[in-house]
Amino acid sequence: QILTPWAQTQPRKKQHKQSHKNINKHAVILFRFPLQYWGGTDTHVFNNAKQLAEHGHKVIVFVTPFSKLEAELTKIGITCTYFNYADSANTIAPALLKACKAITADTVIGITMPQLAAAKKVRKQLPINIICERHTPITEIPVMIDHTMKAIDGVVCVSPDIAAQMKQYNVNKKLDIQH
Repeated sequence: QILTPWAQTQPRKKQHKQSHKNINKHAVILFRFPLQYWGGTDTHVFNNAKQLAEHGHKVIVFVTPFSKLEAELTKIGITCTYFNYADSANTIAPALLKACKAITADTVIGITMPQLAAAKKVRKQLPINIICERHTPITEIPVMIDHTMKAIDGVVCVSPDIAAQMKQYNVNKKLDIQH
């Protein structure tokens, strides 16, 4: 099952608050673009972090230092941190491992292929779920994605069209993405 944003999904059945009381829920959101202005991805990351925190998750977001996103997340009590801008798995993985250990993260949400590759490196040391966010149609996915996307735990797509494409891509490429 490929997931779409909360607003586009069917209403979830109400669960008893008791069932969530003893569950540790911790997430790290990987996001870092060297931009100082506010854009659509910033809004998406802000809303994801805010909703996760509102539902009891501990959240750390990787941001551009001194960005508006960092300021807005800090205002609502979300922890922000940084990684070296060279967007490669080798430079991201050490900072990600440190952040995951700091909050005993069980989920990493990544946007770029190097972020997902870094999460897979961290998963060799810690038991984490890896979620990819797809903001672009499948036609824009580079060939290298197949290896990086293989056996991640889930994909959140920003539109029903992208979700349908991703679902078919998962089947065609035998990526074994479960959710």
